[in-house]
Amino acid sequence: VDVTERKGAEGQVNDRLRFVKFLSELSAACVNASSDKCEAIIGSALEMLVKFAEDPDLTEDACSAIVKLAEASASAVPDEQRRKALQMVVEKTTSDATKRQARKLLRPAQ
Repeated sequence: VDVTERKGAEGQVNDRLRFVKFLSELSAACVNASSDKCEAIIGSALEMLVKFAEDPDLTEDACSAIVKLAEASASAVPDEQRRKALQMVVEKTTSDATKRQARKLLRPAQ
């Protein structure tokens, strides 16, 4: 195996580990936080997930997590931040199911 390929593979593994660690820390933070602090944590988490979605190796996982977070915490995230994150999901994901769910969440409540 070529050294460049090995370094690339190591980078991908490190990125994946960072992402998994982030999700684990997010879960622990929300479990241990009061409801008002949880809102701030969720807003910060959404920002971080958008950054993770910029990494081609993490795009699909991050987009899926954004949709799940937006769905579960609609009232805890400012509308504009939520809308921007979901719009980014629609633009970046290759998953039809994730794209469909993001579009559904973008529709105004009827």
